Amino acid sequence: MDEIDELEAMLARMVEKIRLRDQRYEAVVATQSELILRMKPDGTFTFFNPAVSDYFSGLEHKNLTMVADEYIQPSDREEIQSLINNILPTITKENPFRSLDVPVLREDGEERCIQWNVTVIFDQEDEIQEFQAVGRDITELKAIHAQLDDANQQLHQLSHTLLNEREKDRAGLARELHDEILNYISELFMSADNLPSDSSQEIYQKIVDKIRGTIYELRPPMLNYGLYFGLEDLVDGITERFGSEVEIKLDVPSSDIRFDPDVEIQLFRIIQEACGNALLHADASILTIKGEINPEHVLISVEDNGSGFEYVNGNEGETLLSNKHFGLVGMRERAGLIDAILLINTRLGEGTTIVVEWLPSEELV
Repeated sequence: MDEIDELEAMLARMVEKIRLRDQRYEAVVATQSELILRMKPDGTFTFFNPAVSDYFSGLEHKNLTMVADEYIQPSDREEIQSLINNILPTITKENPFRSLDVPVLREDGEERCIQWNVTVIFDQEDEIQEFQAVGRDITELKAIHAQLDDANQQLHQLSHTLLNEREKDRAGLARELHDEILNYISELFMSADNLPSDSSQEIYQKIVDKIRGTIYELRPPMLNYGLYFGLEDLVDGITERFGSEVEIKLDVPSSDIRFDPDVEIQLFRIIQEACGNALLHADASILTIKGEINPEHVLISVEDNGSGFEYVNGNEGETLLSNKHFGLVGMRERAGLIDAILLINTRLGEGTTIVVEWLPSEELV
């Protein structure tokens, strides 16, 4: 009899501990502004704090299905149920946490959105015993994110427009230098009263070479025939400029495939910038441009044996600018304008590889 009394006393103490624990739990969550609730797998609520009662009126007389019918628009219910059905099989005892955004309709007709962070509680048989959810209204936060997305999209469009206008200005200036300025200089040189001296001819040739170099930088002429021919011309120009100091190789199968001119110029500028950075800033002596240009896929990489630098893919914006990687910022911006992927692999003292990949989304030009 004493053992039974002792067991009953022990059981009473355990029940009291559980009661006090639940009382403390409820006292803590009652003062929270977040929506906190617990419910059984069948949707019956076992607890909710005052914040939930204020948000969903009369909750004590409802279950989850009733709340969904009353506060979630019919057009959203199927999508939410599908989301839940996809999430439930992935929940385990080792990973019981999930988060989902649920659109709700307030009694006054206002549409809101709640983000629920859900913890699944399992019993000893690894069966789901209860769901505990903490929610917060993120309507204003989503609106701010939407405004930021709109602003970023507008900035993206503005940047695209500015770069396109810049390329048009470059092309126009290149034509003017080629068709007019070079002719004027030739006429001036040939109209001299006396036969030009050797020194005069040398100066004339330097001026012409400089102007032609400027024309090339403004708008590579061979790019008018396609990306491959633009790259071929780029390699020839580097070879002519650096001579034996730089070993450069173009390992791209010949291709006369044409894309939108805006795409071709952005891809070319990315590769041109990568080559320029390697030669002028990384002291590279070996440069390889390789890849493929076909109707379904453009993949070009630029590899060098230069000094390299410390970089982690994902470092964007201010980080790149603060480290004075202005060329990388420009390349990423150009890649973004045509929805291309730009990857950078480098390490200090071990050279750099820059890869640009673009998948055509429109018909060939």
